[in-house]
Amino acid sequence: MSEGASDGAHLLHDLETFAFPRAAGGPEERRAAELVRERFESLGLPTEVETFRVGADGVRRLRLRAYGLVAAAIAIVALFPGHLASGLAGVVALLAVPFLSRWNRGIERFFDTGPPIESRNVIARRPGSGEGAPKVVFLAHVDSKSAALPTFVTVVVILAALAALIAGSVSSLAAALGRPGWIGPAGSIPAAVLLAPAVALVAMAFVPTGDRSPGAMDNATGVAVLLELARTAPHDPGLDGAELVFLATGAEEVGLCGAMRWIQRHEAELDRTRTIVINVDSVGVGRSIVLVDARGRIAGRGIGDVLAGPARECDLPVRWLRFLPGVGVDSMPFGARGFATVSVLGGVLGGASRRIHTPSDEVRWIRGPALASATRLANAIAREAARVAG
Repeated sequence: MSEGASDGAHLLHDLETFAFPRAAGGPEERRAAELVRERFESLGLPTEVETFRVGADGVRRLRLRAYGLVAAAIAIVALFPGHLASGLAGVVALLAVPFLSRWNRGIERFFDTGPPIESRNVIARRPGSGEGAPKVVFLAHVDSKSAALPTFVTVVVILAALAALIAGSVSSLAAALGRPGWIGPAGSIPAAVLLAPAVALVAMAFVPTGDRSPGAMDNATGVAVLLELARTAPHDPGLDGAELVFLATGAEEVGLCGAMRWIQRHEAELDRTRTIVINVDSVGVGRSIVLVDARGRIAGRGIGDVLAGPARECDLPVRWLRFLPGVGVDSMPFGARGFATVSVLGGVLGGASRRIHTPSDEVRWIRGPALASATRLANAIAREAARVAG
């Protein structure tokens, strides 16, 4: 690709352009969306803006439901050790965790009530060659937020709570079944040790958010990659004939609501057998790329099979995770509806996680080559998906 080749300069320029606080529903998020619209139009792509409203406290109510269930189960095994019923209650809660960690249509109603905020999605399209053409949806969210505690603290608390639930459940079951050697006698784990992460987990639902983070990693990097893909992908011979959608979502930090509202409006337009959704979020850090929420099928082939070729082609260190505890990504509302999805993240599992949702999420931590690698991988995934679906 000569005209479409990425030299990295556009990526770094756009990263710096969008690295400013832009809370969902606020004037700076609107400014970011307008900048994206101007860039799409300057590339000659048909562009539209869709506004939507969401209940701003939906995330907190969802977290209270999920965290409260786990905390209640921990309290049961901590306060009633050695009982078969308490051990079984802990097991049931543990079995519910994967369900609570995934998006499903049922939770979308939480965002239809409560004090509303208004946000917007910006959409550009490169039409396909016909009605049965493959469709590739690239997306990245434009909003940012700050929180009193960085994301990695939330993840640590969730993992500690799950460990407490497992330990307490096994201890109770072991005593009830006459197998104390499994984890020691029931009651050997002090109740306070089990209850501490439960209390911390519930408290996490009330951590206040603000607008102090420049959001360079999360997610000016994703916006930069999205704009670079909008510049280059339409000129990629491997994507000839495919319909390309470039979707800049708002209100991702309010429960993935931009992605949710877009798919609610446009689900009927998409063919599940020929569509792939590629979300780019928090790239440009670390030495590896993390693929999260990879699920679904394209033209009968599993998404894992479709992703394997591009990962080898780009010769990148790629890690695969089914989900990240306590972390949502914009591909989830699509995957819950049966579409093939993948979220491309950077190496956010290390020290970089300390800066997400903090004022320290600045441009100086972003690596240009890592940004270019994420762009290359997203483009390679799109080419392979279009080939398979074509």
